Amino acid sequence: MSGVPPAVKVVIAAVLLGSMARAFLGPQASPPRPSLGKFAIAVACLVQAGAIAAALSAHDMLAGIGAAVGVEATCAAAWLGWYDDPPGGDDGPDDDVPPFDWDAFDRERRSWGRPRVPA
Repeated sequence: MSGVPPAVKVVIAAVLLGSMARAFLGPQASPPRPSLGKFAIAVACLVQAGAIAAALSAHDMLAGIGAAVGVEATCAAAWLGWYDDPPGGDDGPDDDVPPFDWDAFDRERRSWGRPRVPA
């Protein structure tokens, strides 16, 4: 992208960084849309492959645009929640597993005594 003025490059970089921060550090879409996110991942892969092909054939401007669009599609996929929920519903604690009794553990550990040091 040698023909693009530096100020435009800075703006593009700022937009990409802002999109990445929002997608990966901000809240997820409400409600998550995994099917649309998977479509965005597919678009990102295709666009990035096109950007690589453009770069290999010395089309710098097209490669730069493709890379930027690919990053934006990846950000959209992350924001939309492209992954499936794990089986079993929410990620909360299982109801069948009792909470760990740390007080009982500490009492048991105190009964162990000092470790033996081999001579």
